[in-house]
Amino acid sequence: MNNKGFYLTAVILLILGISLFFLPDFHNTKEPEPSQLFTDVLDASRYFDVDRLASVIVDEDPGLLLVDVRDTAAFASFSLPMSINIPLADILKPENQQRLRSPGKYVVFYSNGDIHSEQAYITCRRAGLHSQSILRGGLNAWFETIVNTKKPSETESSEAFDVYSFRLGVRQHLYGGVGETVPQKVAAEKPKTTEPVKVQPVQHTRVVEGGC
Repeated sequence: MNNKGFYLTAVILLILGISLFFLPDFHNTKEPEPSQLFTDVLDASRYFDVDRLASVIVDEDPGLLLVDVRDTAAFASFSLPMSINIPLADILKPENQQRLRSPGKYVVFYSNGDIHSEQAYITCRRAGLHSQSILRGGLNAWFETIVNTKKPSETESSEAFDVYSFRLGVRQHLYGGVGETVPQKVAAEKPKTTEPVKVQPVQHTRVVEGGC
């Protein structure tokens, strides 16, 4: 196993261990075995990537239940279109569990990075919720991929230009603006990362430098 794979596995084990230790008991719920929880958190299919989520948001898929697990102040400052706010600390409240179990809905958790979303995922798996995913990389990845999308070099493939055109179209559809300029309002509202997650640094354009 390479160092990156070892680091990822260690982080997942740490999240699982902390969550299992601190989360309350579920007396009236058949809780999955720890081995099943471990299998679940290692399953890469639970991740929603940014491009997939962007497409779902643009299509206004009624089946999506996009959940921001940050606190209310962070949500009020900036949030993704179509999202609702259920802070991580409140996720087990009966009214929130009821919302997360809405028939015909699939849940996607997001935060600034991955850690809090992972905790929300594990918490809800313990409570018996199954139709849930995590936005890979959280808002950091959203800004890097959609808001600050970069034009490929002339030597890159046509597929890379297709992806770029899609991302640029999503950005213009959701945030306005034309061409390759990052909308000023969006750049100014970029949330600061507070979670101790390992993500690639966002490469800002000149327009957004100093704006956060």
